[in-house]
Amino acid sequence: MKTLADVINILLTLVTIVAIIAGPIAAVRITRKIDEERAAKQRKLDIFRILMRTRRERLAYDHVGAINLVELEFYGITPVIEAYSKYIDHLYKEAPQPGKDVQFHKDRNVLFASLLKAMGEQLGYKFDKMDLERLSYSPVGWEDDNRLNRNNQLLLNEILSGRRVLPIRESSIPPDSMFPAPPKKED
Repeated sequence: MKTLADVINILLTLVTIVAIIAGPIAAVRITRKIDEERAAKQRKLDIFRILMRTRRERLAYDHVGAINLVELEFYGITPVIEAYSKYIDHLYKEAPQPGKDVQFHKDRNVLFASLLKAMGEQLGYKFDKMDLERLSYSPVGWEDDNRLNRNNQLLLNEILSGRRVLPIRESSIPPDSMFPAPPKKED
């Protein structure tokens, strides 16, 4: 018959064997879970940083790409998804005619600031919504360049599609020009 000491030794041996086998498995699972949570938070931070960086450049490719990832990366986080849905709904609305669109764009900015605020709070940042709307910088020159580029693209498209002609006028070439004089007209 086995004594109590023998039973305790057998139990301790079994517990030791289970700990030797289960311990590393549990450690790997815990480590993987922590790594997955860290990666998910990093993806959320990346999206948030892009949106903060491009909040004055809403036509930038990385801004639009980040907006499109909000629903995926913040899935199940109700305040963020609700703010995102309201903002996206507004993005799909047709803008009123220029001059009548002031309130429309104010509403869009408020909804975007609400989205940034909800995302920031989920990530541990505390921002004032009004500061998110007004405290960002984009040089006027960038806006001018974008407007000029867009206008040039539209004009070139009209010329190439035949809806606009390219005006050509005769001019004289200065004598010190590196280009040869045009051929003389023969009558």
